[in-house]
Amino acid sequence: MTAGTNSSWRSPSGDFAFGFYRLVNGQFLVGIWFDNIPGRTLVWSANRDDPARAGSTINFTLDGRLGLTHSNGTGYLIYNGTFGASSALMQDDGNFVVKTNSSKGYLAEL
Repeated sequence: MTAGTNSSWRSPSGDFAFGFYRLVNGQFLVGIWFDNIPGRTLVWSANRDDPARAGSTINFTLDGRLGLTHSNGTGYLIYNGTFGASSALMQDDGNFVVKTNSSKGYLAEL
């Protein structure tokens, strides 16, 4: 996912989305927001103190890491999984969940 492309990972109902949330100054937060209402409302952010610029990316790896790479190449680790990840999903309850194939089930809920 790339900042400035209007892409997001939406919940099945469309009520919530995960991705780059555009700020009024043109920078972006990695976050979760209410997506099905006028005036989208941010409910969680990973990089509030270090907003991203257009061209930054969110990367999800099969080893369970979720990271932000700024457009200048610097990185920010949002979640460092300790088990291999099989998938991730944005749920209808507003949680972004990283799942594993192991018996543990979930790696993380953001």
